[in-house]
This record gives sequence, C-alpha cells and structure tokens, in this order.
Amino acid sequence: MNPPRLLFAGLFAVLLTACPTGDGPLPEDDDDAVDDDDTTDDDDAADDDDAADDDDSSGDDDDSSADDDDSAGDDDDSAPVDADGDGSPAGLDCDDDDPLNLPGGVEVCDGGDNDCDAEVDEAGAQGEQEWHADADGDGFGGSWFTAVACDAPAGFVADGTDCDDVNDVVYPGAPELCDSLDNDCDGVADEGVTTTFWDDADGDGYGDPAAPVEACVQPIGASSNDLDCDDASASSSPASYEVCDGADNDCDTDVDEASALDADTWYADSDGDSFGDPAAPTDACDAPPNHVADATDCDDGDPAVYPGAFEVWDDGVDNNCVNDPPVVTSALLPGPLITAGPASAAVGTSEADGDAVSLDYAWFVDGGAAGTGGATLDGAWFARGQTVHYTVTPSDGLANGPTVPSNTVVVGNTPPSVASVAIDPATPSTGDVLTAVPSGWADADSDPEGYTYAWAVGGSPAGDGSPTLGPASFTANDVVTVEVTPDDGIDTGAPVLSASVTILNGAPSAPTVQIEPASPLTYDDLTCSVLVESVDPEGDAVTYEYAWELGGSPTGDVGAVLPASATSPGDSWTCVVTPSDPYGPGDDGEATVAVLSWVDFSFTGSEQTFVVPDGVVEIVIEAWGGAGGGSNAEGWQWPGGPGGYAGGVLAVTPGETLTVRVGEGGAIGAIDNAWPAGGAAGFRSGYSMGGGGGRTSVERADGTDVLVAGGGGGAGGTGWSSSSSTAGGGGGGAAGENGSAATPGGDYSGCAGQGGTASAGGGATSCLGFVNSVGGFHFGGDGLAFPSPGNSGGGGGDGYYGGSSGALHAGGGGGSGYLHPTDVTGGLLLTATDVTEPPNTSSLDYPGGVGGSAANSAGEPGYLVIWF
Repeated sequence: MNPPRLLFAGLFAVLLTACPTGDGPLPEDDDDAVDDDDTTDDDDAADDDDAADDDDSSGDDDDSSADDDDSAGDDDDSAPVDADGDGSPAGLDCDDDDPLNLPGGVEVCDGGDNDCDAEVDEAGAQGEQEWHADADGDGFGGSWFTAVACDAPAGFVADGTDCDDVNDVVYPGAPELCDSLDNDCDGVADEGVTTTFWDDADGDGYGDPAAPVEACVQPIGASSNDLDCDDASASSSPASYEVCDGADNDCDTDVDEASALDADTWYADSDGDSFGDPAAPTDACDAPPNHVADATDCDDGDPAVYPGAFEVWDDGVDNNCVNDPPVVTSALLPGPLITAGPASAAVGTSEADGDAVSLDYAWFVDGGAAGTGGATLDGAWFARGQTVHYTVTPSDGLANGPTVPSNTVVVGNTPPSVASVAIDPATPSTGDVLTAVPSGWADADSDPEGYTYAWAVGGSPAGDGSPTLGPASFTANDVVTVEVTPDDGIDTGAPVLSASVTILNGAPSAPTVQIEPASPLTYDDLTCSVLVESVDPEGDAVTYEYAWELGGSPTGDVGAVLPASATSPGDSWTCVVTPSDPYGPGDDGEATVAVLSWVDFSFTGSEQTFVVPDGVVEIVIEAWGGAGGGSNAEGWQWPGGPGGYAGGVLAVTPGETLTVRVGEGGAIGAIDNAWPAGGAAGFRSGYSMGGGGGRTSVERADGTDVLVAGGGGGAGGTGWSSSSSTAGGGGGGAAGENGSAATPGGDYSGCAGQGGTASAGGGATSCLGFVNSVGGFHFGGDGLAFPSPGNSGGGGGDGYYGGSSGALHAGGGGGSGYLHPTDVTGGLLLTATDVTEPPNTSSLDYPGGVGGSAANSAGEPGYLVIWF
C-alpha cells in the first residue's frame, strides 16, 4: 500500500478531533457561563447559582428564584406528569412523547437524543459502523485510515478495497489502462492492453522475430514488425536490394540470386569453344556451368564456328561469324502467262553463311508498278497482251544482297471454262427433244460465250453437234449424255460431261370413253367403249383394259360389258380404260353413268303426281294408252284398237311436280264413258259396241302436256246379217289409226272412224247419210246409236286429239300421241297396228296385258313408268 500523502495532514487533524476512537464520550471542560443540557453536574466557575431558571431533569435547582420554570409549573407539585410512560416526568424528560428518549437512556443510531444529553447519535451509540477514508474520491476507501460512527463522515465511504487511494483511476473493477498501474486492483498492471514490438538491434526499421517486447508505447530500439532476417546487419532487410555478397540481403530466403544489383550476364557455351550464344543469356553472380562472359558465337552448336575461325566460302556455313550478304542466283518468271494468272516468281539464292534468306519482290506490268509484293501477282493486275516482270532483293536479316530483275513475259489468252451441263428435260420420253443446258461460263478475258456439243446415245456419237437432240436419235430405254466444250473463239476450255438420262417410253394418251346407254335402266347392260383412240408417241400398238368402279371404288368387274344383274337403281358406275403399249401403261380414260331409279303408275281413276327428286334434271318416261273395248255382236266379234306408245327424256327441275294421268280401257256398251276412257260405245238393241280407250299423259304444273300416249278406238258392231262383220277400232299414236269398216259386205270404208292427229281430232265422215261423232282435244267421239238394228259404230279413242266414232257398223279411230317439241329429247311415238297388242311390248318396262284389247271384252288400261 502506498503511504499517505502530505495533502491529508489537515484532514487527519479534523478527523482526530471530530471522531476520536475509544469507548464513550470524552470529559468536557464545562467552565463556561452557558447552561449545558446534559445529565451531569456542571462544574463551572460560576456555579449554577444564577438568576436563570435551569431547565434540567433534576427535580431541584439550587437557585435564589422563588419559582422554577419546569414542566410541573410549580416546584411544589405533588404529582408530576409522565406522558410517554417511560418513568421520567415531563420536567425531567427531554422528549415526553417518545418512551425511548429519557435521561439516562441508551443512545442508539436512530437520529434521536435517546439519553437526553442534547446530542444525537453521538460516539458510542449502539449501531455504529466502520467507515474508510476515500482520499481520491473514486468511491472506494483505503484500509489505512478508518472511522467508527452512525453516519459516514465527510470523505469516508463504506468500501475499503481501494488498492491506491491517492489515484482516482485505480479502484476495483476500473478499466485497465496502459499506464504501468494496476487500475483494476487485481494485482497485475497493464494486463491485456500492451502492444507487441520487436527488438531492432541494427536500426534498419525491421525487428527480430526472436525478440518480442510488450509495451504501451514503442520503445526506443524496437520495431513494429518482425520481418528482419538478420538483425545484426543493417544491410539485410526486406527493403534492401540483393547484391552479390553471400548474404540474403532482401530477406527472400535466396542468396545472391539473378536479380542481384551487381549480377553479371553469362552466355551459354554449349559447344565448348569459349564463345557464348548471344541468344542464350543468363544473369548470375557467378558463371553457371558451360557459360561464358562472351556473346559472339554465331553457331553455339558447332565448335568449329566462332569469331576468328577459318572461313570456308560458299559451304553454307558462317565459319568466322562475319556476315556475308546473300545473292540471287536466278530470277525466273515462268510462262506462258494468261490473264487468269497468277504470275509466280521462281527465285534461286546463295548464302555463304548459311543464314536464312528473305526475298523482297517488286512487280511491274507494262513497266508500271503493280501488286503489293510477295512471290505472286494476282491476275487482276494484268490483261491479255500486257508485259509482266519483277525484281527481287535478297536479305539475311543483317544485310541485303544485290537486286536482280526477272525475265519479261507477255500475257496470253485465258481459255474459258464451264462449271456443268444438264440435259432438259431431266426425265425425257421418246417423243421429247433433248436440250443441253451449260451453266457456270467463266472467261477471264471477257470473251463471248461459245460451246461445242457432242451427244452420245448408248455410248455412240449422235446428233449433228447442235445443242439439241431430236427423238429420231433415240428410243425407249436408251442412255443419253452430252459433252460440252467451252470455246471463246481463241482457245477451248476443258470439256464437261453431263449426267446421263434414260429415255422413258412415251406412254399412250388417255382415250375418250363412253358408256351406253347414257341413262341406263336396271335391266340395261352397261357397255363401255373407246370413242376416241389413245395416241402412242412412238406409234406402238395400243391395247385396252377395262375395269369398273362403283361409287369410285374398284369392284373387280372387268371387261367392256357390265351385266344388268350387277347394277341397282341409283348406282354410279365408272368405266376405267387403261391403254398400254409394249413398254407399259398410259393415262387412263374414264366415263361415268348413273343407273336410274324408277317409279310406275297404273290406272287409279284419278290424277297422280310425281315430285322430281333433288339433283335430278332429267327423267326417262315410257307410257302406254288405254285400249278400246271389243264388241259382243251376234256374229262376228272384234277387239278394239290397242293403246299407243310414247317415250322420251324430259328435262325437269328438282322439286318440280308433274301430273300423271293413266288412261282407262274402253268398256262394252258404255253410254256415258267420260275421261279417261275415251269415247262412249255405240249400241243396237241387244248388243253393245266397244268404247274408246283413255290417254296416258304427263303434264307440267301449269297444264302443259309434255308427253301423251293415245288411247285405242272402240270396236264396231255387226250388221244386218250374221255373215257380215265389223272392223276393230284404230290404235293411238303420233296420228291415231283409222277404224275399220264392216266386211264382208258392200263398200262401207267411208263409215270408219278417223284417227286424231297432232293438231285436230278425228274428222267427221258421212256414211249413207249418217255423220260420225267428231273427236277433239283430249276426248274421242262417241259411238252412234241408230234406231234400226245392227248399224252402231265404236267410240273414238282419247289422245292429244281424240279419234272420231265409226258409223254403220265401223270401228272408231284412235287418239293421237304427243311429245313436247323442246322439253322432250330422244322421243318416240308409236301407233298400234296389231289388232290386239299395243306397240313396243318388247320394252322391259312393259307389263303383260297393258293397253291390249280382245273381242267381247273391255280394253286394258294404260301404264306409265318414270326413270330418274
């Protein structure tokens, strides 16, 4: 512990006076005139015999005053007051409100006058503690000077752990400073706050790593680093330059390395001739093995070559290392030279020293400078007829040899060239003309383009040298080539051969094909034929093969005829005809037809309709008219006339409605025989004659007739004698047939009914004064009824125009047929000529019995079929 300093001398005197150590209060010198408020007798010179009343705790004052000023108010009180019950009356108690404060009480450290001696918490009070002087004011006192009291005296603190109470930066827990003091009172000074330095014995600014020094401030003779490799030598440090002295001057662990300031340059002497290679220098303080200071050897691989050696001329070796310039031994410009160039120099040289030789060229065209140097001159610098030469200067890198000119060459013509040739067409047939097509013409002189041509067929020459080759020069399967040689009018270039082509067979052309019938019905065989023959380019014979397709798909049916049994209504059949020559097939020809669907109409007694289906623009119609009725006369009985026939192709519109009327057959003895049965029958008493048959027709919606098959006329009756007879009624047609007269007998031909025509009904005739009933538009004339027996005629048949009736036993005329002159094509009208059968019964549309007639029976009704 540090000894107290002189600045505390005054403080010590105060402390010794104010806070003496020991047990109890010190004796008081009370020789004064002041009344003391204590429990002891005052021993003063004045004694207490004064006029003042003493306020003390004793019950009796020895004074001259008659009255004492005490708490009892009267010295003669017999009952003193003790308010706090501590046994000390008010006159004696210094604090009668607190039983702990009374004369003779025990003083404790509580801030009160417990013993009523007018002092509070005086020395010796119970509860006092020890306090330590804090001379440096840092809150920590030292143990060298203490005081005991209830409260801390000024400059004292309870803590007495300060290890240096005269320094306010030293106390327990203080931050350690680098000041050589134990700031934190842990017994160690400057721990953890010093800096490491290193001894620098040679004073070069770099410390010895083996001599560290801990200090707060860098000491004299120390360094802040430890980088010195030799602290005994100021010439060795990282800042020093390496020199050749056997020491590591720059502290890089290398001694006298090549970078030393005074290192020498040495040269390799590989051949041991004591002359070094200037191209192989090495820096070092001392000469490495096989190195010398000389750098004049010109060939360090040959010990016979060095400065001063004997020179052997033109041996290709520089023996004495003295340079000899190279020389050009020849300078040639080879010819011929053409405009396409290039011009190329051919130079020979000699170099006595064996040095590498470089050549510098200068080119000249017609004496003027050209090119940019080098051993060649591009053809772009010269043209045909110009002159070209060059000069060349040799050099070995040390000296130039003499410049030498070349020979002069006149530029000649450049032959043209062609890149390729093709034959057009690339896949020729026998009928083609072949053309050679060259491409890629090139001519450096810009001469006109020209060629010669050499054709070959099967390897043999062909053609006349022209660029084309006609079909007469080859046949199918021949292999053809052409060779083209470019020609600029001066020279020819290299010929070019084309790729070969093989002549293909010229296939026959497609034939024109037709199928018959063009609008086939289901019972028609389809016959395919060649309408226009195929043409073969070579004139080869052509054959045909037939194949049938249904709806565009092959069926396996072959041959020119497809039987009707293979077809159905609505089928679309295509006949494909393939032509072939001996070398193969040609292009197909084909035709297509649609098999018509059909609908039939029989007699119903009323009008019927047909609506044209979608896609249908024409229909085929076949129609038969109704037959006339036969007679039931007493002797000779005859049939009526059969119905006529009408057929054709009608142009229609899809959705169009046509009206169909199918005629009724004529009855026997019908008196009122309205449409469609034709004219009424004639009669005689007991017998009836045949009525005319009705027409079968098709009409447009506006009532226009487009097709009519006329009805047959009715049969006539017998006459007055059973040996006579009557003729049958005439059948319908383009013009209805006339009725027949009765035979045998007289000449009654004028009595026969007249058939209807295309423009009028059957005309009236006179027979023995009797006139026939006349036919008209859409009706036949009615048969006659005579009052006398046996004279009746048959009724006329219905038609476009109806026939008239017969008279005097004769038959009625047939009605006419009709075809519209523009809407119906391929039409056919037939008049019945057979006495019982209608015409065209061979048609497969014809059902048996339709439109026929027989004696003594009604005529058969008509019939109509539409194909679409």
